[in-house]
Amino acid sequence: MERPAYIETDLGTEKLCTRCDEYWPADEEFFYLANKKRDGLHSWCKSCYLEWKRGRYLERKRLSVPMPVPALVQAAASAVSAHA
Repeated sequence: MERPAYIETDLGTEKLCTRCDEYWPADEEFFYLANKKRDGLHSWCKSCYLEWKRGRYLERKRLSVPMPVPALVQAAASAVSAHA
């Protein structure tokens, strides 16, 4: 059964994080702003978003390949070492 996106509690309106499936207060302290969303809040809580972002950063960093040295710089270095 699908859980409601919002519930009313003693603390006020709470929003369901679609990633961790937990309810958090529907405000800027727990959700990032998202102008294109109807309620103005991102669908993931800040904790989930930062966890995802950190994992993505580390994965991209792990997969990144060192930039190749341009052939011109490599040729110049070879020429200098040849004269030494």
